[in-house]
Amino acid sequence: MKIRTCISKVTLDTPTFHHVSFEPSLVNFMYGRNGSGKSTIGRAMQAKQGLVWEAGFAADMPVLLYNEDFIQRNVRSYSGMDGVFTISEANAEIQMKIEGKQAELVERQKEYAAVSSELAEHLVEGEQGSEAYEREVWRSVSEYRKEYPETIPAALQKSVTKFVRRLEEVHPQERRKEELDSTYQTAFGKERVSYTRYTPLPMMLPPEIDLMDIPIVSSSETPLAAFCRALSNLDWLRQGHDSYQHQAGQKCPYCRQTLPEDFEAQLADCFDETYKHDLEKLQQQTKAYLEYLTDISAILKTNMGNPYPGSHANQYRRQATTILEKIAGIRRSIEDKLRNPSGEYGIVSIQPLLVELQGVEESINTRIDHFMKLMADVPGLQEACSKDVWSHMAAVCKDLMLAQRAKEEEQEKTKKRLTSRQKMLESAISELKQSITELTRSTVNTTEAMEEINKALIANGFQGFYLREKPGERNLYELVRRDANGITTASGLSEGERHFIAFLYYYQQVMGKENADGEMEDRIVVIDDPVCSMDSGALCVVAAMVRDIIGVCMQNAKDQINGAAHHVQQFFCLTHNPVFFRQISFECISDYDRCSFFEIRKDGNNCSSVKECYEEFHEMGCTRVNLSPVMNHYEDLWRTYRTAKEPMVLLFAARQILEIYFLQMVGCNGHDLRANLLGNHQQEFIHTDSDGSMNRTDYTIASAMVELMNTGRGNFMDGLYFDATAYDQEQLRYVFHRIFTVLDSEQHYHMMMRTQRTE
Repeated sequence: MKIRTCISKVTLDTPTFHHVSFEPSLVNFMYGRNGSGKSTIGRAMQAKQGLVWEAGFAADMPVLLYNEDFIQRNVRSYSGMDGVFTISEANAEIQMKIEGKQAELVERQKEYAAVSSELAEHLVEGEQGSEAYEREVWRSVSEYRKEYPETIPAALQKSVTKFVRRLEEVHPQERRKEELDSTYQTAFGKERVSYTRYTPLPMMLPPEIDLMDIPIVSSSETPLAAFCRALSNLDWLRQGHDSYQHQAGQKCPYCRQTLPEDFEAQLADCFDETYKHDLEKLQQQTKAYLEYLTDISAILKTNMGNPYPGSHANQYRRQATTILEKIAGIRRSIEDKLRNPSGEYGIVSIQPLLVELQGVEESINTRIDHFMKLMADVPGLQEACSKDVWSHMAAVCKDLMLAQRAKEEEQEKTKKRLTSRQKMLESAISELKQSITELTRSTVNTTEAMEEINKALIANGFQGFYLREKPGERNLYELVRRDANGITTASGLSEGERHFIAFLYYYQQVMGKENADGEMEDRIVVIDDPVCSMDSGALCVVAAMVRDIIGVCMQNAKDQINGAAHHVQQFFCLTHNPVFFRQISFECISDYDRCSFFEIRKDGNNCSSVKECYEEFHEMGCTRVNLSPVMNHYEDLWRTYRTAKEPMVLLFAARQILEIYFLQMVGCNGHDLRANLLGNHQQEFIHTDSDGSMNRTDYTIASAMVELMNTGRGNFMDGLYFDATAYDQEQLRYVFHRIFTVLDSEQHYHMMMRTQRTE
């Protein structure tokens, strides 16, 4: 797993980098051709643009960038160099005080790191809890999001966080599902629904009908009337005569006897004037009442057919059905009374039911009026529908939100406590640093830095150039040269000389103090193409110095030494020179945890990219290993060997590796080496099985692998009869590893296999 420190992520947004990100580790090597964008990356990091800082590291940590701008600022003709400062010996008393303050500073920094770590973990836990809460809210309302998609703004449909934040602002209020469905269909449906008002029921009282429960009888004294009254069948006689006399002729419709000629007169005399009057009144009253009931029924049936939906409409239909049933009963009673006027028939009043139904009708009409008003304003209707849906979703998630709010309040208390402690420690650390700075001022000595640079110049052939203290300026030095005119300020330097001198100065800044009042403070080192125009000698010196800086930085991944971390907290080097790249990175290629390799490219559209270079490799429990973007044929063979899946590919790569390494690089004689391996070390490849038989399989494989070493000695063709597919990968890899072990080259094997970290 990569060790993340200081800058944990870099995001580039420039004319050539379009939101390009990469995640650096402790030590980072970046290779790219001229014009690919290396300088852009260096300047962005110095300006601290698009940087994400690891928890516990201050965003104000200085970034020391070496690039062309640095050279122009610090190596100028006739102006010398800026002051070069470093730490030298000081008197024992002051040094002891400094060490005491530094020890205390280390303790405060440890405590600060612990608090920062706890705070970071707390924040991560809070974020994870918040994410889980948001997912649960999102899941809880999935039904409503799917059924009412138009009520969810597009910006909130793809962002769970934004959706939940919006829902938390809504006042929760439950809504009935059928109401939401109806409102949504109306507001967002393709067809616009229109409803008419219910026809109002008449407010007038029903016509008078007072003879229903009063018997209507005749008081005539004719013999026929007296006879019918005695038999109580006067109404029966009247009904039979009215119904059948026109069919029966002059005969009785019941007994078929011939009726007397004056039968019609006798029948009329059976009914006196009072009877006739009451019967006529009854007929008039019932006619008016039946017309009233017909009007009521028509209105009820019309309203029952109104398509307006909802619970109130359902209630209206239920009550109207009851009234219609009552009306049907009244009609039957009236029909019975008309058939039998002498009977008594009561009528149940429907007026209370009509009054109650009028209230329901008014409520429905009010709703219809409101609905049609909304339909006239579709945007307003949609807004109201969305509000109802969101209110209902908020009600569904009410308990979740309350629990999360309580949890966040507790988290905020913990955050405030840790933040307060963090600020207190920051203040204490700042005061300690200030005290150390004040103690250090009197111990600053720049002579040593000047001497070290001059020694480096002489050692690398720059004998005509050196640094000297600028006359009249304490701790300020200038670059001078010796020529026929004597000692003069250096001018006319070649590009390579200028770059080399500038890097020596930069090296002193990185490994020493920045200025006279400075201290060994933490820093990030970024080196951009330090070997431009340099000869091979200068390149080797610069590479060695860069490796020194890397060594200091690498120590930060280990336990702190003497109670203090090393001041180079993170390292970056960007270069287009493959030789230089190889010289500074070859020891780090196998250290995947601490080191990262990147390649910077620019395509035909002037767009730059940064790609981390690694390969998947499952040997020794690793999942990934570094891959250098600068690779020769020999390294590519090792890469083929590491990733090979087929036995024949594995054997082919192994043969070439053995030939190149032992014959070309080590300089062994192929015949002697093969004889030594398979002769003197024969027993290393022959095993005794459990049954006592000799197993020569490993010997056969080893013999096949070193066939290339015996070219031209008469038996090279032996390898053509070796079938690698008969052996599994593990056995082939075991024998290959065993060859390096037997020939005392196991360290090289581990380095190339990325199975051993180079410290």
